[in-house]
Amino acid sequence: MNEKFSLKKTLLKSGLLLGVLTSLLHGSNIDFPKNYKDEVLYFKNDRGSITEEVFVDKRVIEKVQNNQQIPIGTVITLVEYFAKDKKGADGYALKGDLKRFVVMKKEPINNDTTNSGGWIYQAFNPNGTIKEENLNRCVSCHNSAKNNDFVFTFDDIKNFRLD
Repeated sequence: MNEKFSLKKTLLKSGLLLGVLTSLLHGSNIDFPKNYKDEVLYFKNDRGSITEEVFVDKRVIEKVQNNQQIPIGTVITLVEYFAKDKKGADGYALKGDLKRFVVMKKEPINNDTTNSGGWIYQAFNPNGTIKEENLNRCVSCHNSAKNNDFVFTFDDIKNFRLD
């Protein structure tokens, strides 16, 4: 067998394996939420040079407001924009270019999600492709919100006024 061909084949197999492992470690069980704008924008925030918007399905808000748990399958989408120096009428920075999406999805608790209350995380580039990030940071940070189902904006969901 040709040495070049054998080396290419080995590298291809290694690359595929690395890709599979990377996907497993990076929460790729989450699809890009194409319809996030159809959900409820329930939270906005300016954080340094970033302005954030957070979306969730209306039914999740209704459940939380009726003192039910956030259901398995819930997807919460954080959309980050680079903030402009000027504020809008709502008091938040005007949105500049889209920076990234960070999505969390609630799954049944298993050995891999015990420390996160069942939540898995995935970051996406502005074009919807997976953004390679250390998602363990998400898990460790959200642990401080353990009493609110690992969701920093839990109280905002609970108190959001649905029209």
